[in-house]
Amino acid sequence: MPVAIVTLTLSPSLDKATEVPEFRPDSKLRCAEPVLSPGGGGVNVARALAALGVQALALLPAGGPYAAVMLAQLQAQGVHARALSVQAPLRECLNVRDAHTGKEFRLVMPGARLTAAEQDELLQALAALSGYQYLVISGSLAPECAVDVLIKAIDLARAAGARCVLDVPGEVLQAVLKQRAVYLIKPNVHELAALVGEPDLPQAHVAESAERLVVAGTAEVVIVSQGAQGALWRSVYGAGHQAAPAVERLSTVGAGDSLVAGFLAQALVQPPVDATSIAACVRQGVAAGSAATMTASHDLCRQAEVTTLLAAMPPVSHA
Repeated sequence: MPVAIVTLTLSPSLDKATEVPEFRPDSKLRCAEPVLSPGGGGVNVARALAALGVQALALLPAGGPYAAVMLAQLQAQGVHARALSVQAPLRECLNVRDAHTGKEFRLVMPGARLTAAEQDELLQALAALSGYQYLVISGSLAPECAVDVLIKAIDLARAAGARCVLDVPGEVLQAVLKQRAVYLIKPNVHELAALVGEPDLPQAHVAESAERLVVAGTAEVVIVSQGAQGALWRSVYGAGHQAAPAVERLSTVGAGDSLVAGFLAQALVQPPVDATSIAACVRQGVAAGSAATMTASHDLCRQAEVTTLLAAMPPVSHA
């Protein structure tokens, strides 16, 4: 069945979430029953989209004994996944909450190595797809993967007539954008500073720096994620800032992925072609990102919370 959104995750994971009464060195820390969940940037975007009622196709490599566990969970969550079977086992990551302080510790393991042949096979799977409107490339690069893999994926999306959303770590983001422009990027302030060649970026210069990237043609839409402060955006369609609603935060895992999902879910309903429509997309993105922080690390945004937050959110500030 054709889908409007395809996500590409080069370094997926099976995440384990648990809790300890208190972190203490040199002690046996008795953990709560762990909860397993699929992880990795593009995988999380596809999961969040499914929670918002949008079917996406998650394209990913997955090998080893945990691959079947992750794929079964994706299917149970309504996510259509196309997984390339690879030699290296799927990585496991661990999210541990300290019940005493409420702080969360995220232990991220190295990704599975992909051979050159496996990388080519993943790109061939993408090349075989058609009819989609957006390709979301999200998450870290797998070991042994060069930036060229992302360049080729962007070119394949363009050939299919799709727009590319790029949400990858800072150094990878810089390397890709030196060679290709994309539709949307979502840097944080630190990553934005690096993109415009600044060692540090005062808050007063964030909007101007995002605007520079749009004017230079680096991306049509630049959304600067600002955590509890919401998101600032600059685009060829308009500019503004959306404050985040005040919520009780349990975990920030997947909040950025939920923001991307919220933006795209709204974009399918109301394509961003002017200041009003792009503001609506960012607004839903911020609502979805905020809703994700209200859940435990193994969960993401939920439609009910997103709807409630949208009704209560501060108005958009147009630039």
